[in-house]
Amino acid sequence: MFFLIAYAISWAAWTTLFAQHFSFLVGPGRWLYLTAVLAPHAAAVVSTAAEGGRGGLPAFYRRGPAASTVSVGNGGDLRATNHLSDA
Repeated sequence: MFFLIAYAISWAAWTTLFAQHFSFLVGPGRWLYLTAVLAPHAAAVVSTAAEGGRGGLPAFYRRGPAASTVSVGNGGDLRATNHLSDA
């Protein structure tokens, strides 16, 4: 659901922005640009609210941007770590 919402909003905004030759610095181009850039966040909020209800949104924002990261371990192999389970 997240993937579909994010891509639908982003591509609609980017397509309109470029097809109409709008500048992203002024006028309607600025709003289309912001819509395209913020679409993944909006999709995450909509998906979280749909799955977890209103109680899911505070948990979503408590996680913060560094909830999951990828770190380089010994030997250069990549390992995903989840900092929420470390607590």
